[in-house]
Amino acid sequence: MCESKIFQEKVAVGYKTAWLLWGEFSATDSPPEAARGAESAIVQGAVLVHSAVDRGLIQFDVSVGAEPQDWLAKEWTSELKGRQTIDGSLLIMSLDMSSEEPYENLGEIPPGPYDITLRQWHDESHIDAIGDKSGTERAWIHLAPCDQEQ
Repeated sequence: MCESKIFQEKVAVGYKTAWLLWGEFSATDSPPEAARGAESAIVQGAVLVHSAVDRGLIQFDVSVGAEPQDWLAKEWTSELKGRQTIDGSLLIMSLDMSSEEPYENLGEIPPGPYDITLRQWHDESHIDAIGDKSGTERAWIHLAPCDQEQ
């Protein structure tokens, strides 16, 4: 079993949206049009994380390689799977306009095709709690190299 690399970052979210980006995206680029407005999307160059609240915080946990066993037992409210080729730095972007720097650079991973699993969790009681930053949501994103045995 290969080792897992884990990135963790908490970001403020604005307009119900945050992305995990890679590839040609930089601090001046925006996510692809295909990843805008969908409830959840895995498209070339991005994973969209659609939050339950207009404003709040999302805790991103991104694993690369072997999925940590304790993640499999966690509770989540939605799950989405897909496959994309990833090359370049992993970036987290939010549309939170109060942030001076909307991007968090997580670093680079080996290029190649990855199976992507996005799992999200939010407290249903915070769905209409606009501005309630106490209701932190979670996004677990696992990136498994396609040549890795599952």
